[in-house]
Amino acid sequence: MTWQSFADRLVSTFRGLSARSLLIISAREDELRYVQFAGENDRIYAEASGAYPHTSKSAGVLASAGWTPGTNLAPNWSSTLRVPALTAEYTAFAGMSVLALRDSFDVTSPG
Repeated sequence: MTWQSFADRLVSTFRGLSARSLLIISAREDELRYVQFAGENDRIYAEASGAYPHTSKSAGVLASAGWTPGTNLAPNWSSTLRVPALTAEYTAFAGMSVLALRDSFDVTSPG
């Protein structure tokens, strides 16, 4: 699977993510490298791991992609997508997740 096909599948998954649904995607070799999603009635809430030891480069990738940095009490990076959303918005949300996994967490392949 390519990163593009993975992103396309995420878009389809986001469209069907219902309230009270959770989706967690982690690297096989390191469970600290993950993104997770929670479906709510009017939004999808996303988090990228704050427990992974970020460098200034990896943190910069997350910030540039639009993730909001965590805090001491809630260390995960976060983002929210209001739903229903336009295809372009779902695609951008999936793209943020790919950038987190591939470029910040150095996951080499989605499959």
